[in-house]
Amino acid sequence: PLTVPDRSEPRWLRRSFWAVTCAGCLGVLLLARLLTPDRLGFGTHTQLGLVPCAFLMVTTFPCPSCGLTTAFAHMARLDFVAAEHAHALGAPLYALTVVACVISLLACVRAWPIADTLRGLRVTRLAVIIGAAVMLVWVVRVATMIIV
Repeated sequence: PLTVPDRSEPRWLRRSFWAVTCAGCLGVLLLARLLTPDRLGFGTHTQLGLVPCAFLMVTTFPCPSCGLTTAFAHMARLDFVAAEHAHALGAPLYALTVVACVISLLACVRAWPIADTLRGLRVTRLAVIIGAAVMLVWVVRVATMIIV
């Protein structure tokens, strides 16, 4: 019988990709635990040496991601209410990061094919949904500030 040669990535490349992905997710989760959530609900990222949000400073409105670092820092302490006040998508995105860490660890151990796995997880669709949700939350947030 005619066999098709295996053109997939080598196992070491698969394992490396998933290990780096897992390490990245784990790094975000650990960093969130090390940061002290800012009591204003945003600005926690400045503890990393980053500058304050330029969009907020120029427009007086939060940018779409304002409060996400603070929300992650609250979630690392399982403070769901404070996380939701910092950013409405903080808790779901934190949970998604935990899930991504677990999946990438499993993928690393089992050397899952990269493209097939990402396609199966519908990562592109998920990214579009997350982007749309962030923009929707931001529009509602800014509209609420304008109305009030």
